[in-house]
Amino acid sequence: MIFIFWSRSVIHTLTLIKWPLEFGHNFFYIGCALGEAILFSRLDRPLAWFKVSATYAGVVWLLFIYDMRLIRARVSESTNDAERNLYARARGDQLLNIWLLVPLLFLFNLGCAVAIWTRPDLFLARRGHVWLISAQLISFIVYLAYIARYFKIIAPLVLRSRQGD
Repeated sequence: MIFIFWSRSVIHTLTLIKWPLEFGHNFFYIGCALGEAILFSRLDRPLAWFKVSATYAGVVWLLFIYDMRLIRARVSESTNDAERNLYARARGDQLLNIWLLVPLLFLFNLGCAVAIWTRPDLFLARRGHVWLISAQLISFIVYLAYIARYFKIIAPLVLRSRQGD
């Protein structure tokens, strides 16, 4: 799920980042890449996986919040209706992620870590963590479907905004 949030954000910000590149945004992306490397080194330890996933979700949350600056800058620079529509859609999606989707991801991973920590007999000894991982996988698939639908909607907006240049 974390990779999906990060890759979604990469594609999303391609429409928002202009030259010269924005240092803070790029710093967060480098941090996200490092976070993913650490996360995948914890595949064999469910408690560590969910702890790092919660921490990583927190960093992704900060990235979404930070990127609101980029969206506001693009809105103020908009020169035509196509650009304004694109950035309004980007802003709405960004706010959905900031106020609902990423907090749910954070709370889910934190809840899983707490569940494993407080009940290792159920979640580790009896392999109940497989249910948590399954729930995480299902949420990844649902979010991926959301991203595909979102990009299907904004693709014509991106094209129109580029033609308006």
